Amino acid sequence: MKYATLLGLPILQPKINRGEPWRTINLKKYNDSEGTGTNAGGNAYSDGDANILDQITMSDDESTYGKINLNNQNDYTLRALFERIRIGSKISDPGSIGSTTLINNAQAVAFSQAIRNYTKDPDHILRTRAELLKVSTIADALTTMSTQTNDRKKEEIIGKFINLSTVAENSIEAQNTFYIIALGESLRDNALNGNSFQDFDESKGDEVLASQMLFARVNKASDGDTMRILDIHYASE
Repeated sequence: MKYATLLGLPILQPKINRGEPWRTINLKKYNDSEGTGTNAGGNAYSDGDANILDQITMSDDESTYGKINLNNQNDYTLRALFERIRIGSKISDPGSIGSTTLINNAQAVAFSQAIRNYTKDPDHILRTRAELLKVSTIADALTTMSTQTNDRKKEEIIGKFINLSTVAENSIEAQNTFYIIALGESLRDNALNGNSFQDFDESKGDEVLASQMLFARVNKASDGDTMRILDIHYASE
């Protein structure tokens, strides 16, 4: 079974029939025997279909910036993936929040901790985002909350966060490496009123005297408190 672009996975998933009476796809379980193959998932319901989360997208874009690396060890970053996700959205009216419940801070912390406890071992670096669901402690945490009273709600969290996540290459340094573009400018405020600087306004004669752009590759420590510059270069537009 091959999956293409699937818009609105959290809402559409309960309506995707797997070719069996009363059976939809099973996102709660990862089929470890099929792994990361392009046709993984879509076989027996009991074997799981979470593998398809590596095959579907929410748009036609080939890549998207700003996704959160599931292999990182920063609690605040991972917590942001989950906190205040709403559980219980209606398929017929997904924008309605009247009957939904929110994932609170303590629950988001628990999800973050479960992920970090697993990926802190260098032998447990995730190769794909769907592999997260093959880890029983993580899958159980995401699907056994007291408010997840039916199959749709058990898969709702997965559907709502998965497209915001990614995995970095199998290198601890690579997982925590970021690229920064910084622009510095020297300005002359010709509209200076006494000692009070005004907003920059070229129409009032303010000038940019000089500018310089820098491109830096920075590595953040796994504790999230310190950073070091790996290399830095002058750049032009």
